[in-house]
Amino acid sequence: MSIIAIWGPPNSGKTTLAIDLAFALAGNGSSVCLISPEPYSELGAMLEQSIRPEHSLTAAQKNAGPPERIAVRVGDGLFLLAAASDADAFAEDLGGDSARNVLERAAEAFDAVLVDCPAATDNAVSAWGLQLSESVLILSGCRSASALWFSAYRRVIGTLGAKGIPVCLEAGGSFHYKGLLQMINMTPAVWVPYVPGAEEIQVERKTLYGVGGRSGKAYTSAIDALCELITEGGNVL
Repeated sequence: MSIIAIWGPPNSGKTTLAIDLAFALAGNGSSVCLISPEPYSELGAMLEQSIRPEHSLTAAQKNAGPPERIAVRVGDGLFLLAAASDADAFAEDLGGDSARNVLERAAEAFDAVLVDCPAATDNAVSAWGLQLSESVLILSGCRSASALWFSAYRRVIGTLGAKGIPVCLEAGGSFHYKGLLQMINMTPAVWVPYVPGAEEIQVERKTLYGVGGRSGKAYTSAIDALCELITEGGNVL
């Protein structure tokens, strides 16, 4: 299996990193499935995908068919499983067994499965994603309140052991990241630099991966380094 979970404090850049990793891996020839466990799909919105119920994560949990036939195709080798665009956040909870099943089936169907985990761990797909994953990319966050999240989840983070990969993704140019890293006692395996105008770029081309300019090239190089780190660990392909 090749499940990679992306996890961290609220507003730490998890969805941005998931998308950019997916484009990088797909661009290198891997088949990739992005999974969003949220009852609403930020992934779908950022990728400008309108998700019909029959092509949603819920449909994949209910249907034993091949997940690659249910998932929305975003691009060459890149697929998305997320909540339907008109989903009800208070709809039925399908439970842990179906969550585990859909992740295991996706891991068999795709070279890489990237789970964009919410900050909280009260979602079955997210919880199983963290448990079944070969690697968990733990983002440092980009605000002082992130230290409170690390304090609240320190025991869970501790159970991840060697599969936890610390990542600092700069979501802004002025925050004192080194101070936060000292507070949470984190040494990033990969430091992903800030790209000025990131939001505008994401609207225009969906991903920051492969963007030009000095900052864009540095960002792309960091994503490539993270992909290589995952690959060298035997987690992808």
